[in-house]
Amino acid sequence: MDILMRGLAIFFGLFFGMLVWSRAVRSAHSLWLIITARRSGALPTAPSWVGLLLTLLSGLGLLAAAGVFSFYILSGPHRPEWNWFFGGALSTPLVIAINVVVFLRHKRVQQASRD
Repeated sequence: MDILMRGLAIFFGLFFGMLVWSRAVRSAHSLWLIITARRSGALPTAPSWVGLLLTLLSGLGLLAAAGVFSFYILSGPHRPEWNWFFGGALSTPLVIAINVVVFLRHKRVQQASRD
């Protein structure tokens, strides 16, 4: 039963990490696109759009909420399954990196077969 609970904690931690990662990266990319568009002159220069933008970017709020949640759980006594949960969440960048490497390798093989 203990192994099942640890496995479920890792699975849900990885799921949680993927959720937070995808929203945070999407928000950071959106913010980068808006800043580059503003620098090129495509957006108005009024400072009021910055507050609206930060309000609408859900990834930054989700990232902050995940940090508060993590601090709340890990700062006090907690069950050992929480360590496995957050271990699964912290393994998200590794899983993303493996996916990117596999995708790039597949794309390179396709490009070589076309040539």
